[in-house]
Amino acid sequence: NFRITISLYNRPVYTKTILEKLAKCKLAEKIPAIIHIDPSNCTDEILALANAYPHQKEVVLNRRRLGCSLNIYESIASGFAAGADFVIHIEDDIYLSYDALEYFTKAAYQYKDDQSIFSINGYNRDKTPKTREDMNSWGPLEDWNCWLWGTWENRWERIKNRWSFGEHKNGQSWDCAIKPLILNQHLKGVFPCISRVRNIGANLGTYTPSAEWHTIKHNVVNFADDFIDADV
Repeated sequence: NFRITISLYNRPVYTKTILEKLAKCKLAEKIPAIIHIDPSNCTDEILALANAYPHQKEVVLNRRRLGCSLNIYESIASGFAAGADFVIHIEDDIYLSYDALEYFTKAAYQYKDDQSIFSINGYNRDKTPKTREDMNSWGPLEDWNCWLWGTWENRWERIKNRWSFGEHKNGQSWDCAIKPLILNQHLKGVFPCISRVRNIGANLGTYTPSAEWHTIKHNVVNFADDFIDADV
């Protein structure tokens, strides 16, 4: 029982791109989405884009601005509250490959009973596939990344009460608190050999100081869609 949760704020150009891409993903029509929108001066435009998502969805407009960390927390929690066994979380600048959801569902089934695995992760910065087997392979690493990740309800229970709700510059971002918590418990993430996601959020990001910084730190070298029809 899977749910997709999506956290949106004030970047309608990215929202349009990631929702259109998600709608075309394999299995998207089979996995319900819960979309949480933090209010901004772009609320009406973002709400219209969310409502236009063509597959099964619930759209939630927050009554007040929660901020990045709390909006993400509430998004993921809502997925489990809706009865999901596994929640896949997507932020507003996370662009999925065509087969990303297929990868997540297969890996989630494979590792669901392995309590040493905390999450399934979609981002891999610079791995280059050499064979078709590489393209379709994944495995555990002692690492975790916040861009396109999913976890099971019993793993969520381990961290949900230790989330960080601070905001940038005046507090700690949620992922900076969660990553050491995961690694200090000697938990692992499952990563694909080649990234199933691109972070496209070069502008207006809460934690991204500049487009140049984004290119250096966030942009992936290789992306699964680039190799779907290629001979690797």
